[in-house]
Amino acid sequence: MFFSPVGFTSTRKPFRDLERLVEDLATSFHRAIPNATTRSGDVPLNVWSNDQSAVITAEVPGVEPASIAVTVLGDAVTISGKRTVVADGAASFTRTVHLPFRVDAERSEARCVDGVLNVALHRPETERPRTIAVKAC
Repeated sequence: MFFSPVGFTSTRKPFRDLERLVEDLATSFHRAIPNATTRSGDVPLNVWSNDQSAVITAEVPGVEPASIAVTVLGDAVTISGKRTVVADGAASFTRTVHLPFRVDAERSEARCVDGVLNVALHRPETERPRTIAVKAC
């Protein structure tokens, strides 16, 4: 016999109920905090990291590379800029990402090509994980 939690009615399409629940949660969130995550000035980001470095890519179409600023303070990386062509009234943007390590700003670099910003961030050598060999007693 199959029992379903209260509010979940489908037994043939279990993910339909989950999708409905996620949509309801997102709708409630957007009602409580209008424009919290879907501001038109927001810039989509992707972040990848490993033990030695991290890479952030941001889609910044219509933004001149000279108007983009990338600042680093400890583990926080902030990307800000201003759009030159504004269709929807959102002229500037700021996004901050906290990485799992402090950033060596001297060894890091940023490049913007065809509306995609790539930021390569390196972990300081002194803060990289080290492997300690285990010896038999």
